[in-house]
Amino acid sequence: MDLVVQYRNALLPVEVKAGKSGRLRSLHEFMDRCPHDRAIRLLQNEFSIEQVQTGNSKDFQLLNLPLFLAGQLPAYAKWWMEN
Repeated sequence: MDLVVQYRNALLPVEVKAGKSGRLRSLHEFMDRCPHDRAIRLLQNEFSIEQVQTGNSKDFQLLNLPLFLAGQLPAYAKWWMEN
């Protein structure tokens, strides 16, 4: 996990990947401990939302954003949390 974005009273973990994929071990560890079910990944890929499961079987939603949208991260976090 590389950073967190605050939206209201939730801290959304953000993982940044240089390629089109990658392991999410630290992100999964964070998600196992947090009370909500949303995380964000910036990578060289297309916009998508996927259902993911940690090694401890916690389900969460992962918002995948292309790297060029990193400057819009707060706006996308707000949109995603409100919809």
